[in-house]
Amino acid sequence: MTTQPLECGRTPDYLLELVADEAVDGPARAAVHADRADLAHLAGCRYCGAEAARLRVDWARVHAAARAPVDVPVALVSRTLATLGAIRGDPATGHVEIQQTGGTLWVRDRVVVVLARELARDLLGELRRRWGLPDGTCRVLAVTGEPHELTVQVALPYGGPLREFAEHLRVRLAGALQVQLGTAAPDVSIEITDVTHVTGQ
Repeated sequence: MTTQPLECGRTPDYLLELVADEAVDGPARAAVHADRADLAHLAGCRYCGAEAARLRVDWARVHAAARAPVDVPVALVSRTLATLGAIRGDPATGHVEIQQTGGTLWVRDRVVVVLARELARDLLGELRRRWGLPDGTCRVLAVTGEPHELTVQVALPYGGPLREFAEHLRVRLAGALQVQLGTAAPDVSIEITDVTHVTGQ
């Protein structure tokens, strides 16, 4: 919205506040809280009246968009539940053991899953930049499985070397987990479950 004065000399800021209050509280209650001088001017000004009408149409479009049903992407629910299940793990035995000097380090299952997810995101970002791909074209969608064997579900760009890209990610992720977890590092699989579109291709 412009803050330039209307032809009557008033800026439309007060109209936006009034229309927003109308959308939330209704016209009657909005008028109670509005400035009396503003209401009096609006009642007799065709310029402010036209601007207020335009703003009300815009607000109606916003409300219509907010009420419109949104289709849930295919497999989103199943991926989300699978990731939550992997993060929750088994509360009784849900840990891996890392032998180190001075004792044993226990790492909870959920930590392994979250670690794999964050490492995969970082590595996928590095590979995307190295291959000159735009933001948003390479994404980690879910991490599922058990702490000793994880599957990373990803979305990769359509038309690219998907197999080569996925193998690069698998090798680098397995190596990064090995550095962090040693012999307790899980086996890693990469599953391409979606493709993205690169603008211009």
